[in-house]
Amino acid sequence: MSVTMVVHDTSFLRIQQRLACGDLIVASQEIELRLSLQPHDAGALTTCAHLLRLRRRYQDAVAALDRALAAMPNFVPALVEMARLARIQGQLKGSGANSEGDSVKVSG
Repeated sequence: MSVTMVVHDTSFLRIQQRLACGDLIVASQEIELRLSLQPHDAGALTTCAHLLRLRRRYQDAVAALDRALAAMPNFVPALVEMARLARIQGQLKGSGANSEGDSVKVSG
């Protein structure tokens, strides 16, 4: 079975593009603003998790994704991000490396 999803949320796409381009400071500011306005927004929580993953804050990223999936259980970008985290955490456990950086609280 194939799952196809089109994301029409332009702010979600804009933040994703900023993350892809490495513009982490502006992306972080936009995520923070969006979460302050809509704390249960699955797109904002998923982009927050993406940013946290890039910062090696894996446990905080999982917490953000748990919230995203509670808000929208079949949100494909959150499921993909969760798979990325699972892969990274599996690799870190195998190497004996520390899998968590400094802790960050995800508001909500």
